[in-house]
Amino acid sequence: MKKFLLFSLVVILIGVFSAGFGMSLFSSPNNWYQMSFQYEAGALSVLFNDIQYGHNTTNFDYVSDGGESILFPVDRYSVDFTFLKNNELIFLYQPLDIQTEGVITEPITISYQTFPASSVMLYNYGFSFWRISYLYDLINTSRAKLGIGLSLQLRNASIIFQSLDGEYAVVSENLGPVPILKLKGQYNFDNGMYVATDIDGFYASSKFFNGSNFDFTGSILDASLSLGFRNTDYLDTFANVRFLGGSAVGISQYPTVPQTDGYTSNYLGTMTFTLGFNVH
Repeated sequence: MKKFLLFSLVVILIGVFSAGFGMSLFSSPNNWYQMSFQYEAGALSVLFNDIQYGHNTTNFDYVSDGGESILFPVDRYSVDFTFLKNNELIFLYQPLDIQTEGVITEPITISYQTFPASSVMLYNYGFSFWRISYLYDLINTSRAKLGIGLSLQLRNASIIFQSLDGEYAVVSENLGPVPILKLKGQYNFDNGMYVATDIDGFYASSKFFNGSNFDFTGSILDASLSLGFRNTDYLDTFANVRFLGGSAVGISQYPTVPQTDGYTSNYLGTMTFTLGFNVH
């Protein structure tokens, strides 16, 4: 919340200054490039999230057993750089770190570790990521815009199961690149409103495509639909709904969790509802 208020204050102050001069903040019709900064914040609902480390172990359901049945705060940051009219670069940071606590009613086995019944547990499911995207606009008019391209995402996973007494713990951390296909479009109405979509996704079972050095089935889908309004020459505001999720199933040659057979299965699906602004 503090980050949101501080960022909003900076945008408002810059906006007031720019409005006095009747200009956009970072763009000009005479420039060969245009820039914009986007921020959104709201609530995240976990639709499903289960994970299993090793064969013949517990397939743990975070929603029903791990405290993820409530809403969580979420925010998102991006910078867009459009150049030579039809080319666009997007730099994105998506924090995603869910921490919950709970008491297990029966023993669970995560990887090599069995947590006894009645353990008070701390769960951390972290899957923040950075992403860079390139798009080429197939359509670029005052009415509509449609671009296709590629993204490269750097996953930064940190998954922790820990008993609060400190006696038992399992930690899995993983960092790696993932290539993704991208589609982005927007349609503008005469009254200043617009609808927009932004989709990143892939499905692959080859180590060449999924960013691993072993065969592993994986998928990612980051798909949003926005309804926005162009308030001024330099500021848009919007409401957004987004599905963000993915899957990973396979046997790693280099397990991120020690003392396992390398098998991992993880399915995640979330829905976010956010409000945001775009400064350009």
